[in-house]
Amino acid sequence: MAVTTMVSRLLAAELITRTPRSDDPRTLSLDLTDKGRSALVRLRAELDAINRTIEETLAPGEMEMLCPVLERLAANN
Repeated sequence: MAVTTMVSRLLAAELITRTPRSDDPRTLSLDLTDKGRSALVRLRAELDAINRTIEETLAPGEMEMLCPVLERLAANN
């Protein structure tokens, strides 16, 4: 269900398109639009900066403790 919701949101935001595949019309292809590619480039830079801050701030043992907590938080969304 979460994937369907995310795809619907990305389609509504015009970040992706959904088209039947030529080799199997029962299967849909999801492709980034130009707007989606631009958003990905922008978000990648922001995510890289966040990850650098986390890596520079936390000790290795703290990172190992943080990952399971973040996974639990992500599972609740």
